[in-house]
Amino acid sequence: MDDFFAILRIVERKCDDFGVPRIDIDDGIALYSLLYVLATEKNNVVVIDAGAGVGYSTLWLLKALEDACAEGVLYAIERDRTRFLELEKTLGMLKASCVKVYSINDDAIEFVERKFDFETLNFIFIDIDKNKYFDMFIAAKNKLAKGGLMAFHNAYMVKNVVEKILNEAHKINWFATIIPTDEGILLLRKR
Repeated sequence: MDDFFAILRIVERKCDDFGVPRIDIDDGIALYSLLYVLATEKNNVVVIDAGAGVGYSTLWLLKALEDACAEGVLYAIERDRTRFLELEKTLGMLKASCVKVYSINDDAIEFVERKFDFETLNFIFIDIDKNKYFDMFIAAKNKLAKGGLMAFHNAYMVKNVVEKILNEAHKINWFATIIPTDEGILLLRKR
């Protein structure tokens, strides 16, 4: 991952060329930090990048996992076929040695519902259609392991959805906050 910043710049241009929105660098740094700390506490991690686009956020997650030399799996899920094909090219530029990385062309909510058992996920980054954030929360909440993190991008854009998720998270006694990046990341931690 020595070429991280060079690859990051290539993928930034790819996002611009394809008109694919991406997280800002402050969001990337926040995700990296959260996942790095989590990954150093676990022997084996299962991570999801839901709405991976062409792989910009996936790069940040993979960098954290590789720097922590965490064993485990990273699933980069993208529903749009054109974006998915570019995601595969992005992942082809990387050399992961600690973690296995899979690109998945599917609906993220459906994939989570089908693929994972009770409390098997450690970290989920969600950047899918904003109107489906609550549906993802419902689909993933029982799949998230104790101490696991769920992070939703663009928290400031969808305040009504964020409030709905926060209300449900508080009812089940989860930790919850909004990381004050430019676009906001709603962060939940399962107790």
